Amino acid sequence: MLFEELFTVPEKDFTKHLKIPDNNRILFSSRFGMGKTTFLNYYFEQQKESVRYNAFHLYPVNYSISHNEDIFNYIKYDIIYEFLEKGIKVQNTDIEYLKSVPGFFKKNYLKIATALVYMIPKVGKDVMESYDKLKEISDLFIEYSQNDKKNSEEEVLNSYMEQIEQANGSIYDNSVITQMILNILQRLKNENVADSVTSKNVLIIDDLDRIDPEHLFRILNVFAAHFDCPKLQPERDNKFGFDKIILVCDVENVRNIFQAKYGGNSDFIGYIDKFYSTEIYYYDNKKNINGILNKFLPSTSERRSNDQEYFLIQTVLGNNSIVPYLMQEFITQNCINLRTLIKSYQKIPRIENEYFTLPSGTRMSFSENYPIILQFFYINDLLGGYYNFKLALNNFTTITAEYVPIQVICNRIFEIIAHKQRNYKPNKSDGLVSWDGEIFHIQDHGKSRSNTDTFQVMEVKEGQSENYEFSVKQFVMLVSELAELLNIIGVLR
Repeated sequence: MLFEELFTVPEKDFTKHLKIPDNNRILFSSRFGMGKTTFLNYYFEQQKESVRYNAFHLYPVNYSISHNEDIFNYIKYDIIYEFLEKGIKVQNTDIEYLKSVPGFFKKNYLKIATALVYMIPKVGKDVMESYDKLKEISDLFIEYSQNDKKNSEEEVLNSYMEQIEQANGSIYDNSVITQMILNILQRLKNENVADSVTSKNVLIIDDLDRIDPEHLFRILNVFAAHFDCPKLQPERDNKFGFDKIILVCDVENVRNIFQAKYGGNSDFIGYIDKFYSTEIYYYDNKKNINGILNKFLPSTSERRSNDQEYFLIQTVLGNNSIVPYLMQEFITQNCINLRTLIKSYQKIPRIENEYFTLPSGTRMSFSENYPIILQFFYINDLLGGYYNFKLALNNFTTITAEYVPIQVICNRIFEIIAHKQRNYKPNKSDGLVSWDGEIFHIQDHGKSRSNTDTFQVMEVKEGQSENYEFSVKQFVMLVSELAELLNIIGVLR
């Protein structure tokens, strides 16, 4: 059910892309961890009303240790293994063509006829007496040989081409195994045909950008050479007769590797466009992920038997919590991915140490005094540590959501940031704070720093204090500053 909700939008979009005429090769691009493989598995497992797909998945990440001539053998091996995994059996009809073997005499008539002619002078008659007979036979043979010379040359050429096609790793590969794979795939299409239903075979080559960068383009070149053989199979666009071949990667990552290897001015588009028929398909699932983000996080409305667990969930994910807003922005701006969310599915907030010490020397409580610090700790936990949190913040430059309680969150962060300045005195008019080129002090309305607004950052102008409205830019600055501060005092690691 979760995946159905995740893939609603991209499923419709990808179906439209597949239906583009002559779109037989597809470059399927998205960042690491955004669920490319999960989506493709889900998509092709669904039986469409008008099209039934037989999808075969290859993962060539280990091909980098192989020689070029071996790689295509591994491709055939992996396809056959997929047949076995799916319970597809080889039938007699798949190998019937092997019975049609040319006769020995037809293939060797020149040698046999020549031997017969040269045996004639060895009979017990005088050669001169039988000259006319020999001349007649020789002339007949020469005439026959000359008339058939064209066919003989054609046979030599066919034999040569057959050797190339059967050679290990040949780009014109047309071996027995290749023919068998082709026949099995064609049989699958015929077996699955029904009224108003089309059957199509799809080869998915996944995780290309996980291949060792030193070998990536060598392996891509092998794919390009083998999958584009119009001379061998003019009626088919793809090797083995696959209706569609889908190469899966992050094309921007491949572009970076290409330019690092061949130079910044190298023609990447000219290279990569041989791997797709119409246009690169960019898989984007951020809208769906954000739409069901609440299902990845623990519910605040669900009553828990563990009181501390319930309290932590309310503190971390309750009203005006920064967690859902910041997570949505990270997803939208490609700072975190679906894989990260799935790993942290329904993760319960935790606390390692109830108290922490600010740079001012003040010892405070996470949950009672500054719940936003506990919220930062939870995000840090979801992302797998401060290093990943910092990377996400480095790419976090603006707000794209329609609504974020900027003022509430900034007020809470600002008071903590203010503690970095030694002259800061909470709720005192002389406890002034200098930040972003301006002077502030904080007006406190209560003792608790719960998820209700109890304090306000005031801007000081000409001795007068006014409520301050934080900008989006300042919101981003404060979030990053707080994360850095919490790392310095050991809260985020």
